[in-house]
Amino acid sequence: MISMLQKQQIIISYYRQGYSQRRIAKTLGMNRKTVKKYLKEYEGEKAQSSLDHLGLIHTPQYDGSRRMRRSLTEDLQTIIDSYLAKNVEKRSIVMPRGA
Repeated sequence: MISMLQKQQIIISYYRQGYSQRRIAKTLGMNRKTVKKYLKEYEGEKAQSSLDHLGLIHTPQYDGSRRMRRSLTEDLQTIIDSYLAKNVEKRSIVMPRGA
């Protein structure tokens, strides 16, 4: 799910700055289809509401209804623990400045 700020950046980049969907996606580091989705959503809101002339007040919603539930097994817990240990290890390494 993208943040409200990213949603605003998409809409402003497209309508005010005239950037293409591809350029916006590359600049923000997201998929072009995601950019297209939020621009299409904005157009729908713009057509429905005269009060929200920018279409930027609604936060993006995540639909988890089609997601499968997973149970936490010992194997999965082992994998998670290994990722957490790797993360701690990576954070302990100090990167030299300018790298």
